[in-house]
Amino acid sequence: MGVAIRKETPSPSPEPVAQLLGLTREICSRFQLLSLNRQLEACETLLNQNRLIDVAVLGQFKAGKSSFLNSLIGKPILPVGVIPVTTTITRLQFGKKERAIVRHFDGREEEVELSEIEEFTSEGKNPANRKNVDVVDVELPTLEGLAGLRLVDTPGLGSIFKYHLETSENWLPEVGAALLAISADRPLSGDDLQLIRDLRKHTPRIV
Repeated sequence: MGVAIRKETPSPSPEPVAQLLGLTREICSRFQLLSLNRQLEACETLLNQNRLIDVAVLGQFKAGKSSFLNSLIGKPILPVGVIPVTTTITRLQFGKKERAIVRHFDGREEEVELSEIEEFTSEGKNPANRKNVDVVDVELPTLEGLAGLRLVDTPGLGSIFKYHLETSENWLPEVGAALLAISADRPLSGDDLQLIRDLRKHTPRIV
C-alpha cells in the first residue's frame, strides 16, 4: 500500500531564525536533549542582541590580514606595515553611509572620520592601547554585498607585544566564523595549527 506524503510549504515569516530556534527548542524539550540548552540560549541571546555574524580575520602578524580587508572594502582604511601595526579590534560592516565609531572601555563613544581611525587602531598612534579603546566600528556602503556579516580585524598573533595576543585571543568566543590569514612567504607554522585548534573550540567554520 502506497503512502502519500503531503509537503506543506511554510508561510513566509519575517523572523525565520527565531522560528527555527523555537522549533529546535521544542524538539529538545520533547526528547529531553538537555545538553543543547546552553547552545540554544547562546543562539537566542545572539539573535536578540545582534543579528550580525562576526567573521574574524586572524593570523600571525605580517600575514596580510589588514591588507586583505583593505582590498575587500576597496579602501586603505586599516593600518598596514612591516612591523606589528594593529593594536585594537576593528569591526567592518555594511552601512548606508561611511562612518566610524570609537567605543571605549569606560562606555564613551565618539564618531570620527575614517581618516582618523589609525589614531585609535595602530600601535604607532595608540601604543599598547593607551587610549583604552574597546572596539572601533566602521560602516561602509561598499560592503552591501556582505550585509548580515561583520568583518573583524584583529591584532596579529605572534607579535612581540603581549597586549596584541591577549586582545585577539579574548575575542575568539565572539566569532561565528573565522578566516585564517597565512603569509605566502612563510609555511604553515605550529602557531597557525594551534590557532586552528583553538578556533575549533568556538566555531567549526574556519577558512
